[in-house]
Amino acid sequence: MARVLIAEDEEDTSRAIAEFLQSRGHTVHVASTGTAALALADSFKPDVLLCSLLLEGEKSALEVARGVTATSPGLNVLFISGLPADELKFDFSGIPVRDVLVKPVSLERVARAAEGAVRDEDPF
Repeated sequence: MARVLIAEDEEDTSRAIAEFLQSRGHTVHVASTGTAALALADSFKPDVLLCSLLLEGEKSALEVARGVTATSPGLNVLFISGLPADELKFDFSGIPVRDVLVKPVSLERVARAAEGAVRDEDPF
């Protein structure tokens, strides 16, 4: 099973995703800020980072993803966003992005993406 770090500032969203992933046997840690996510990643060493693209706070989602990637070899990144897919114009260079999930997204879809990332399956 996967070790998943969720970096999401919407508490209801992070709680629902965490509970669902845990019910499927995954180990999950949740951070509501980028700084907290970076601190957790140092000791947790996640397989998957699920990060809100519009993460609020002092660290952007891209900074968090690059920072966690640096300390967690083999990490796969899943971004989640409320923006329509055609508005997602981000520079993902240096980030092992497996997928960008656009809200509304089902918990089942999130779980499949996380599990596929760990098995190194092509999400596309």
